[in-house]
Amino acid sequence: MKKDNHLLSNVKPRPILPNSIKTPKGFATVHYTLIGVNAVPNKDANNNQIPDYIESVCESIDYSFKLIVDSLGYPPPISDTFGPDSTVDIYMLDLFPLYGATYPDVSTNPNVTISPSFIEIDNDFENAGYYTKGINGAKVTIAHELHHVIQYAHYGVTNYNTRKIYEMYSTYIEQIVYPEIPDYISYINDLFNNLELYPFGDGNPSSGYQWSIFAIMISEKYGDVVFKKMWNTIKNGLLPYQALDAALNTVGSSISEEFRDFFFYSYYTNYRSFLPSNSKFKNAAQLPLLKPYSGADSVFTAPSYLSVNTLKPFEVRMFKVLLPKINVEFRPDTFTIVTSNFDVKSMYEGTNIAQEYTLLIRKGPINLIPIKNLDYTFSLDLPHEYYLESALETQEISYSYPMPFLKSVHTELFIPLPKNYSNNSKVEISILTTEGILIRGYTKEVFFLADTKHIKLSNQELDSLSKGIYIAIVQQGENHFLSKISIK
Repeated sequence: MKKDNHLLSNVKPRPILPNSIKTPKGFATVHYTLIGVNAVPNKDANNNQIPDYIESVCESIDYSFKLIVDSLGYPPPISDTFGPDSTVDIYMLDLFPLYGATYPDVSTNPNVTISPSFIEIDNDFENAGYYTKGINGAKVTIAHELHHVIQYAHYGVTNYNTRKIYEMYSTYIEQIVYPEIPDYISYINDLFNNLELYPFGDGNPSSGYQWSIFAIMISEKYGDVVFKKMWNTIKNGLLPYQALDAALNTVGSSISEEFRDFFFYSYYTNYRSFLPSNSKFKNAAQLPLLKPYSGADSVFTAPSYLSVNTLKPFEVRMFKVLLPKINVEFRPDTFTIVTSNFDVKSMYEGTNIAQEYTLLIRKGPINLIPIKNLDYTFSLDLPHEYYLESALETQEISYSYPMPFLKSVHTELFIPLPKNYSNNSKVEISILTTEGILIRGYTKEVFFLADTKHIKLSNQELDSLSKGIYIAIVQQGENHFLSKISIK
């Protein structure tokens, strides 16, 4: 589990290192050593007495500085009156498991700190525990920490329980400055696999990294304009959650509204990104799937399904419940609901109050909310009138046959279709890896076989697939369903 790998921290003495060099553009001074546990890689291919690694770090600093200040329009750091000169000081130290940290030089107020600051980053990023190693690890860390320096200098760093937004934004900045280095994916893996561990509304900065994906979604929808307004509002005295909400209000939205969209953005990832939805990340196919909540049953058992528990403010929870079918040719239908506790007041005040919810699923036309195309209904209740939003999916998942398909033996692979697919018509079929990468696409004719609608793929069409498990998505108009294919 990757967390706390960057640190926005409190006052501490500056390190002392024997060597220093100013970056080519003069934006910062890098301090390092060639000996001891803090030694940087000492290769010097051009024999200029400066390690190649340090030269690359200096270039990365200038690049990040120029993009954040000149392209994104943030103000440069204030003059550093605590170092050897007025530039930002960056110290190379053995910090594992941290990537880096930013420390203010003074604390001017118990609640808000506006100050010059200095940066520490790992000396080589070579420890096996780093998700991104070597100079690429240094690059994303530099971008991350440089924005923390700007935060200290111009916007003020508030108390511990509101710093999540600071870490969220600095991690988002990594992806903006270095989109080719997907270090943030490690945080998304962590979040999507452990949603209950990272409530957005608890203020804890150690999970701000994981929520960089929320900032990415906002950026994809509005650009950086929302965040620029947020930082200026923080500068004028509003706390970070309120400032983000106020900034979203200026574009006709709110944190709650964006969270409703986030349900869809986070759900339609990986192979689901090929399903119809207007709300998807640009790189949705490369993102992991949301993992369902493990603290509740996953199978409907007559006469009803009931889950009663609590949700913290803006904690995302996904339920995935299998609903038995009469037709044994298909696996059970899947009912998926993603929800949250939109307790804005608790989030603002930092009280982190959990609220009880009840999820009920019944079979038959009972006075609940119908589940589309199925003989089931549901209700989702959260008391005290806190608003919830849900995203649903129902689909049939069939087995292809023969299973497995032996390329050396079988000539055709058959995929049964649901009853709502039209006969003597065409469907689009996409073959994906289990990681959601599109491999092949075909247009196929629907036909009857043993009183069931089917499509088929020939041995020649499957010959280019290597041994393994694949997902087939079959679409006809608004209808879509999944089938598993095993190739040997």
